[in-house]
Amino acid sequence: MKTSSALGLVLAGTVLAAVPVTSQDPQGVRGEYGSIHNVTQDTFHATIQDAIDAAVSQDEIEVGPGTYHERINMQGKAITLRSTDGAASTTIDGDAATIRDGDSGSVITCVSRETAATVIVGFTITNGYASLGGGMYNRFSSPTVTNCTFTGNSAGGGGAGGGMYNLSGEPTVTNCAFSANSAQGGGGMYSTESSPTVTDCTFTGNTAGLGGGMYNFLGSPAVHGCEFSGNASSGLNSGGGGMFNLSCDPTVTESTFNAKTRPSAMAVGCATTTPAQR
Repeated sequence: MKTSSALGLVLAGTVLAAVPVTSQDPQGVRGEYGSIHNVTQDTFHATIQDAIDAAVSQDEIEVGPGTYHERINMQGKAITLRSTDGAASTTIDGDAATIRDGDSGSVITCVSRETAATVIVGFTITNGYASLGGGMYNRFSSPTVTNCTFTGNSAGGGGAGGGMYNLSGEPTVTNCAFSANSAQGGGGMYSTESSPTVTDCTFTGNTAGLGGGMYNFLGSPAVHGCEFSGNASSGLNSGGGGMFNLSCDPTVTESTFNAKTRPSAMAVGCATTTPAQR
């Protein structure tokens, strides 16, 4: 019988009693909070971060249904992190209410030059709070994010990228939903010196001073088949309820915009560059 290291359950960052588990008896880590299984190594883990820490290149980690109260760092690893039952059943909760003073609460962090081989599939990402990227923070990194929902995240203190913040990277974001996120810039997503590829995504009910749905600064983002609806820009110098672009070269194809904003603001606001729409 193969035995993994002792494991425990985690709730809001607190490690509870450790329970030894085996590949034949995963019930030791299922319980109320779900199961976390490295299917490549056939090991079970108490937290998602524990599973990432133990993973090596090309490992696949499957996460069972449940709400996981933690904030994770992908550590530059070329691994796949996926839920078994999809975003509707599997949530990573950053517990924003407990971390506002520390302002270190991006739910998912990629800052170690992650490539497209770092894959995240099928999670709801919520309750993140940070000055940059409440839900997800990508710096010099280009992860692949698919079938995820970013909701209820915020970039506080005049920050940027309530749902996701991209700096100098080319993340691939497909079939994701960004809703009810907030920031000063880019309520749903903020990209600076970045060229994300955003395909078949929805941006709904996000709010910001500039770019309620999305804010692009420098770079060449590609947006295809996306819907921007009910996003809002508000404040004295607000603009771009759906999307705001500054000094960048975005390409927007087969996408729709319906902004919830002040009458004088545009759904697509371009300070210096008009996005190419096809």
